[in-house]
Amino acid sequence: MSWGCGGFSRDRITLDGNIQPMGDLSRAALRAWLTERQTRWHRTLNRHVLLSRQTANGTGPVSRYFLKRQLTLRGVSLDRVRADRVLGEALASGADPCT
Repeated sequence: MSWGCGGFSRDRITLDGNIQPMGDLSRAALRAWLTERQTRWHRTLNRHVLLSRQTANGTGPVSRYFLKRQLTLRGVSLDRVRADRVLGEALASGADPCT
């Protein structure tokens, strides 16, 4: 996700032209991170939302290894993130998760 791929409003985020619902917790976390990002790397030219010390000096995204490591350190797996996203999309479209 990069600054150029879209934006977010009160309850939706636009990613790659697709509008997705965004809950209060996600919105608060994204706003807090964007504030932290601006404070930490206010001069970076990198338009990606997620940065590391290395990528802040360039224009590329963080590596898959970096992302996986950061999530693992916080007790989150990529499979869990993916499953939560699929469930969120199903519930947003009116699907019944029990059937």
